[in-house]
Amino acid sequence: MFVWLLGAVSFVVNRQAIRVAAALSPLSGLLFLATTTVTVLAAMEYEGLAFEDDWYGVIAALLGAVLVAVAARNIRRRPSEPGL
Repeated sequence: MFVWLLGAVSFVVNRQAIRVAAALSPLSGLLFLATTTVTVLAAMEYEGLAFEDDWYGVIAALLGAVLVAVAARNIRRRPSEPGL
């Protein structure tokens, strides 16, 4: 029974890992880094980049929305067939 449960858990984890790997791309990594950086700047209320600190939340929200859109596109994208 325990071995069956471990097999079922590994199946689910493997399937989710494949979906996460499909969502990753260099663009999504860059967007994640940018979103995280701007979010930290918003939390610190940093004004040293010639922006008013009130705009960082808006910029972080926009970058986050673009990140979700890129990840969704990567998941829905079908890999090209070999030889085409």
